[in-house]
This record gives sequence, structure tokens and C-alpha cells, in this order.
Amino acid sequence: MIADVMRNANTEHEIYFLLTAYVETARSGEHCEHLPPAATGLPLDDSADIRRRFGTLMRALDAASRNLDDCACLALREAVYVYGTALYRLVELERRQRLRLAA
Repeated sequence: MIADVMRNANTEHEIYFLLTAYVETARSGEHCEHLPPAATGLPLDDSADIRRRFGTLMRALDAASRNLDDCACLALREAVYVYGTALYRLVELERRQRLRLAA
């Protein structure tokens, strides 16, 4: 899965490349109608943009869960997982960069 590859990415460029590939695939997938347009637009900007999209997806997942919409929950859980992994990895890379600069 793309999130597994993302977990081992060593640069921001790799993460954005993988996340862009995911978004392009998700936009044309069978469950694309369940993903909020705010989360599937391109281009991806920066980690703040990824954080906003992650929040949008979390709110959409909460709403779908409350409505017992299993199909939407499935698509949204996957998107939350992928965006969450990308965000975690970006934050980790930024932290490492700050540590290198401080040393």
C-alpha cells in the first residue's frame, strides 16, 4: 500500500510524489464521490495544506460514521490513513532537519 512506502520515504519530495499519486488515483476511483473535494484537489502545497486536508477528512469520516454510511467510511478511512501517514512523515522529516540545524 502507498502508506507503507510513504513511511520509509526519506525526502519531502518523495512524500508529495506518493501523496499526489494517491490523490490522482482516488479522484478516479469507484468511491471518489465520498471524498471531499477539499481533500482531493491538486496541487498539494505544504505540510499545513496536508494538515488541513487531514482535518477535512476526519470531519467527513465523523459525519459518515454518524450516518452509518459504510461505503463512505471505507473510502474515508483509507484517505485518513494515507494523509495521516504523509503528515506524520513530513513532521518527522521537519523535526530531523531542525535537529540537524541545531547541532
